[in-house]
Amino acid sequence: MPLALLAGLLVSGPALATRCESLVRDPARQRSIPVAVTLPEAGAALPVVIWSPGLGGGLAQGRRYAEAWAAAGIATVQIEHPGSDATVYREAAALAKAEDDPAAGQRASAARVRAGASGGQVAARLGDVALVHALLAGGDTLGACITSRIDAANAGIAGHSMGAWVAQIMAGQALPGLMMSNLPPFRAALAISGSALAPAAALPTSAAGIAMPFMLVTGALDGAPENADAAARAANVKTRTALWPHLPAGDKYLLVLGRATHMQFDGSARNLTASIAARLLPATTDFWRANLADDTVAAARLKGFRPAEGEVFELR
Repeated sequence: MPLALLAGLLVSGPALATRCESLVRDPARQRSIPVAVTLPEAGAALPVVIWSPGLGGGLAQGRRYAEAWAAAGIATVQIEHPGSDATVYREAAALAKAEDDPAAGQRASAARVRAGASGGQVAARLGDVALVHALLAGGDTLGACITSRIDAANAGIAGHSMGAWVAQIMAGQALPGLMMSNLPPFRAALAISGSALAPAAALPTSAAGIAMPFMLVTGALDGAPENADAAARAANVKTRTALWPHLPAGDKYLLVLGRATHMQFDGSARNLTASIAARLLPATTDFWRANLADDTVAAARLKGFRPAEGEVFELR
């Protein structure tokens, strides 16, 4: 399929896809986990991507990705993680208003946000992903959602911001103090707006375990102010891509999209603009088709991706 035609299909959204939202209950951890399952209208033994949103994100974040990937025959399970979902920012705002001293209110608000992104919350997210994958592998439902057409043996992990941390760890990034065993057997990982997660000196060792196909996506304004000058944009990209030089060679992809901002990458209908979608959706779809569906045409198209002015695309 020509790239222009693929881009048009993915930007406009799939004509045929089904979506189900439900709760997955984990009695052992006393968690009720909202999920959304997006399936292509037809097909069996479907590859699947498990999606983890950024801090404060829910089932709206990632929906555009899910719809685009469904158009190419890829199922998606989006997860909303209790403890690092929208309640974080609602409670932070309430704390800021509750204090008579504005400075004290800001400190309380910032502390609540930091707690939402704590190591404990990252561990909880990892547990949510592992549970969802185990349920896909062992049964036909996620809550009330029918998943019998999904093949959990062909699964990928993806996320934005804090969700990208989940993808990086699930892909094999090692972190001090975080012991992970029996990781789900994901075949590929996509980290959008991720972070190094480890000090610079530790990155060679930290990244060494990321052996699977891995795609890192960021933008020149991914965390930088929109009025940032060229030097500030370059410094921001260097920070966002600090993991890249240390990834083991083989099926590794880096995509930096011009002036794309952090929130434009969250995958929501509200924030993912048409110009970013036209570049990002075809590239990520080809990544999944190549690595979860063994699609050689998609693999060749991805490797031949031509960056536009202001973009960077690299292979390792």
